[in-house]
Amino acid sequence: MRTVGVVPVRAIERIESIYDPIISRDPPLQVSVGFLSSRAIENLLETRLVLDADQLHAVGYGLSELLLVDDLGVRPLSVPHRLPGVSVYPRWGEVYYAGPRVGVEGQVKRYVVVSDDRWNATQVSAIAVRTTTQNKRWGDAFPLIEGGGARACCGDATVLPHNLFDLRNRPRPAYLSLDDMASVARGLRDVFDLDDDDPVTRRMET
Repeated sequence: MRTVGVVPVRAIERIESIYDPIISRDPPLQVSVGFLSSRAIENLLETRLVLDADQLHAVGYGLSELLLVDDLGVRPLSVPHRLPGVSVYPRWGEVYYAGPRVGVEGQVKRYVVVSDDRWNATQVSAIAVRTTTQNKRWGDAFPLIEGGGARACCGDATVLPHNLFDLRNRPRPAYLSLDDMASVARGLRDVFDLDDDDPVTRRMET
């Protein structure tokens, strides 16, 4: 692939949480999984730090929770937590025209929101996955959605500011089914090599 998913690593600035794990005290380093972004490989410079297994686990756990990967691995499927009220932010499982306009005709891509609504409602951004009608073949990374009419490009999962989502002019379909979202979750797990721990056991341990 020509892009990779990255999360920012910085000096400790926030109270530690699942989404902002502290991965090192010396040097003081913290990761913000909510700012997952897709970057071109050629834009990456030299390696500055290699995370060990425990540090990677903290990052993977935060991503799994934010992207609801474990929740969507349990049957029967149920709609994740939704906040009441009229939507004034991009919601989980819904499809939007989003991102900057590209190409000569200024086209806007379709994205499905994959981050938890409890995050989306309280932040100024959401994580979304681009969808395409082009034929892509890479196992779980490009799952079929919309009855086979499109695929989700899980490797392109990226954070987008709320103001780049068109909340009024929606594509059709305007949301994905739970089964489609479960397929997208499997794709995210595959692409980002998230832990394969049993989700029920993990929730009991926490």
